[in-house]
Amino acid sequence: MWKTCLTAIALCLLMVNAALAAELKIAFVNMREVVAESEPVKKARAAMESKFKAERDKLEKQGSDLQKQRDALKNPASNQAREVTEQKRAEFIRKSQDLDQKMREYSARVEKEGMQFNNEMNDLVNKVAKDFAVKKGITYLLEGSALLYADPSMDVTKEFMEEVNRQWKENPPAASGGKKK
Repeated sequence: MWKTCLTAIALCLLMVNAALAAELKIAFVNMREVVAESEPVKKARAAMESKFKAERDKLEKQGSDLQKQRDALKNPASNQAREVTEQKRAEFIRKSQDLDQKMREYSARVEKEGMQFNNEMNDLVNKVAKDFAVKKGITYLLEGSALLYADPSMDVTKEFMEEVNRQWKENPPAASGGKKK
């Protein structure tokens, strides 16, 4: 009786496993490629560069000017009064602190906008992943950059990226360089 019961359970498990295996479809997407090559990411990079380039250039020029001023302070003119040198040092320190503050504010704005885009992109990718998997009958859609090996036929990165691009074009978020509909 005991052997019969175990055999029946084993057969049931094998049948369930076989049924699951027949329906199981696994695919993967290389998100590094999607991040590097998708239209929304390219547009967002261009928009960020355009938006922040002038300010970044101005801050870099201020930094370069401060570097020259610092070099001049290291070797003051011998005929320069000590009081004048101290005034120049104080001015240099004030300008350095001012530039540091401007750099922190600039970095915070760039980071905030980047995070907003990342959140919007994550939402888009999650939506596309679900829609794509359902449409293609995929049971498991894996992020593929961490896979040690997978059959290349399981790679759906190109199709996935096309879907990301298509859905982004239909409704581009403002932070990615598009306009909200």
